[in-house]
Amino acid sequence: MLDSTDCSALEEVAAFAEGRLRGAERERLISHLAGCADCREVLAETITTAEELDAEDRPGVIAPMPDIATARPRFPWLARGAAAAATFAVVGAVVVWQLNATRRPPSPDEWLAEMPAATSLAPHVWGGVRMRGAGNPGETVPRSTELGALLVDLRVTSAAGDIDSGSDVLRRVAVILEDAGLMDEDVATLRAVADESDAERRKAALAAKLPTIEERMQERFEPSFLDLGTFAGEALIAARAGDSSFLESRAAQRYLHWVLSRPNVALPLEGTDAFPLPAPVAAALRTLQDKGTTPEQQAEAAETILRAMTA
Repeated sequence: MLDSTDCSALEEVAAFAEGRLRGAERERLISHLAGCADCREVLAETITTAEELDAEDRPGVIAPMPDIATARPRFPWLARGAAAAATFAVVGAVVVWQLNATRRPPSPDEWLAEMPAATSLAPHVWGGVRMRGAGNPGETVPRSTELGALLVDLRVTSAAGDIDSGSDVLRRVAVILEDAGLMDEDVATLRAVADESDAERRKAALAAKLPTIEERMQERFEPSFLDLGTFAGEALIAARAGDSSFLESRAAQRYLHWVLSRPNVALPLEGTDAFPLPAPVAAALRTLQDKGTTPEQQAEAAETILRAMTA
């Protein structure tokens, strides 16, 4: 029972369900759940409540879990067995989610649609060559991270009709791809779009070409670091614009929980088990996760991530 000294507090079970429990406490709770039906039931109820909240946020996407335990079937013993099986299934699913599931940051297009007008965001973009210079972009991880941030800049500058800034970003992306010896056709496309002086024609060209280019980037660079760069770029722009809704969103918080709850705060890397994030990057991610921080602190944390991971 939960009031036993051997059982976990409600707060600990809730933290586990939300991905906030880490280290030895998390491992202990997983072991405890395997042998404690009471705590498994509490966890199942916690997950059901979370699913119902998700369904309220996104109607029709997540269906509430049926209350098998309180149903009145013809054979009570069968109901008890079904309830136990369902609880084990829920617990198993959560444990797998905690250990293995990949979380993605908010969709850039959805994020941009919910932010202030792009014209007000354009001055806050990560900046491409205007901030970083046109030096050697380095190896796969920094290339991928910077590309992720620059893809956010492309969307913002295109939506804002900012020709000069958009050209800087397009040419910086082309330099990275060319230096990597990949996607030659896409390099030519990006440079052609950068030379387009009409904002509407450029916007139409990006809308037609960019999704396919991004798909090829996901195949040829490191997806988890493309995502990290995109997330940090979005967080930086939102913080500089004084908009707190991005980091407070459920998708952003889940992504942060996923990254920070991974062993040694490491992201998946093609061909290896994982790539441990530098300590300053992990600390900056925790700053972004903390809802009590100021926009100035958030902007500094996001910029720390980008500078550390693209150097």
